[in-house]
Amino acid sequence: MNSESLRAKITTLTDLIKSAEHPPRTLSSQLLANSLKAQREDALKELQIAFEVHSKEVIEVHLSGKRAGYSNIPLRIFGQVSSAILNGIMTASTRIYSGRDYRKIPQKIEELMNLRLVSLTGGSTKVYLTADPSVDMFGNSLSETTLKNIFKTLETNSTEELVDTFEEIGIKSLKQFHSLFSVLTTNKIDLGLSWTNVEMKQFAWHASVDELKTWKKRIEQISSQQLPSENISGVISLMSLSGRLEINTEENGKIRATYPSKLFEGINKYSIGDQISGSFDRYNIIDLAKGIVKIQYQLSKISE
Repeated sequence: MNSESLRAKITTLTDLIKSAEHPPRTLSSQLLANSLKAQREDALKELQIAFEVHSKEVIEVHLSGKRAGYSNIPLRIFGQVSSAILNGIMTASTRIYSGRDYRKIPQKIEELMNLRLVSLTGGSTKVYLTADPSVDMFGNSLSETTLKNIFKTLETNSTEELVDTFEEIGIKSLKQFHSLFSVLTTNKIDLGLSWTNVEMKQFAWHASVDELKTWKKRIEQISSQQLPSENISGVISLMSLSGRLEINTEENGKIRATYPSKLFEGINKYSIGDQISGSFDRYNIIDLAKGIVKIQYQLSKISE
């Protein structure tokens, strides 16, 4: 069974476990839940083996231009590029895992990602980075999710689209990519990124110097303003292991929110139609060019 099928199986078993454990619980329902958990554990082990065969997430960074030819890139520029890429990936990982932006990357995130520079090759300059593909109890890998979200963000074609997908990596990560694009445009260096996931699907993105300048302006047109947190209660109308949540509330109508991966286990105790209460971080995401404001909600704590 391939990794995609294993993930689907894990998701199905997770839903069945929730149904079996939903009150009122009986001896037979608990026995069924235990059996389903054993099956999910077996599927998780198979998925972990698939990732171990995959070994590492390998990200290729392709730099091309007069100042990046034949692996002969000035050390100062290489250091700035490496630092911006590292910080862009790690701040995105931190946002995805914890829902917060920190001044310093938490040690737990550094250990989970284990992001490393492994080689530098010739022709035009190619840099290879690796990250560990660790899998949690729901079949999710932080490094894989981070890279998917980065490529999804880079595939946007306008400021409006970027506002809609901004929460995939967060404003701090976007600012790191702005720093990266600034270094590259100043030194007239094109950028290519590629990565192949465990399902052997290839992700690739390339931008010329002119396209990087457009991207810089796009990021500059977005601002994020944190609002006071709010306690919200409502009925779950949608939830997914990709971190999406919709709640129908009496006061605010339907709230669309995200939640960080550290809350997966807590969210997993709920089903669609259940009442949930929690503290939500709120942000104004502003398109400065058009004056459009979007409020983003993110669940930060589930109330017992």
